[in-house]
Amino acid sequence: MGKTRNENVAVLFFSRSPETEARYKRFVGGRRSGQNHAVAKALIRHTRKQIKRSGLPVFEFDEHHQQGQSFGQRLSNAFLTVFRNGYDHVIAVGNDTPALRTSHIRNAARELAERGTSIVLGPASDGGTWLMGYRREAFEPTSFLELPWNSPDLLDTILETREREVTVALLPVLGDIDDERGLYSFLNQFSCNRLLVHLIRYIQSILKQEQAAFLGQQSPISTGVRLFPFLLRAPPACCSSP
Repeated sequence: MGKTRNENVAVLFFSRSPETEARYKRFVGGRRSGQNHAVAKALIRHTRKQIKRSGLPVFEFDEHHQQGQSFGQRLSNAFLTVFRNGYDHVIAVGNDTPALRTSHIRNAARELAERGTSIVLGPASDGGTWLMGYRREAFEPTSFLELPWNSPDLLDTILETREREVTVALLPVLGDIDDERGLYSFLNQFSCNRLLVHLIRYIQSILKQEQAAFLGQQSPISTGVRLFPFLLRAPPACCSSP
């Protein structure tokens, strides 16, 4: 599939830098700051690659460009900035949903620009959203700020409080990664998406370094340190063939 035909859609990549993301999120247990930073950097790089492949203009807002005290204020201001740059449709994504694919972004662009949908949402498994796409006319800064950000009620609130004439399209439910448990859940899945397999293998190599640092030259049984079971698994058969 080629680039979207519409040229009035932009992607808002709302993310912290790897250094700041690693300070706020603990992907790797213990005090392995180097590995934690490496995982954060890998997730951000992976998301940036998916966005770039969409062929759409991209506006990236990290903590150095975000304005506002609360998360809602910072995201709202970022949306408004992109709208002021002349775009009538804005699709915002974060850095913590590795299952995000270029096709999701292109589908959201088509819903907004070609089908006239007011809002496109990517529901997260925790009740939040991993993608938010708005037409300029549907974006209300005041009500946007009042949404229950960082809560499991976010998606339901958007759907329940929207105006009757506002149409909404929902993308598939995906999981995000906020902590060590979320990361291990992601690594335990088997995917045949080549880019996703590459990311999984890369993060596994980071965690193997962390595990080796704990075990040293001793047996894991004698040390009492738990081996991460996903590190012992082979890739699915569909990914093993060239």
